[in-house]
Amino acid sequence: MIAIDQGLSAGARVDKHIRDAGPEELLSLFSGADFVVTDSFHGVCFSINLERPFVALSPGIHSNRVESLLSLTGLSDRYIDNELDFEEVSLNIDFSESRLRLEKARKESYQFLHQAFSTDN
Repeated sequence: MIAIDQGLSAGARVDKHIRDAGPEELLSLFSGADFVVTDSFHGVCFSINLERPFVALSPGIHSNRVESLLSLTGLSDRYIDNELDFEEVSLNIDFSESRLRLEKARKESYQFLHQAFSTDN
């Protein structure tokens, strides 16, 4: 088990604690993970885009981005308010529906940006 954070002390017992992962190492860690437990928006983004099984712990008052992303991708069941709810979360995820939803959202975003920056307006 590997923990990635910038805290001064490890919050959990882990095999390895990384506090200074660069972009390449961070992506490598996510893409090679068997399962991800995260309380960060970016951790959820990486998990979804790399299709790694995950659970998103509530980050507290800043949870709206995480909740919105999970709702958009149909993965709201991956969100838990506390660690006690972890036992109720499936370790496996079928990403086929979330992949379709994410692709649709990307297309809509591209279309919006294209129209917003088009010189034909």
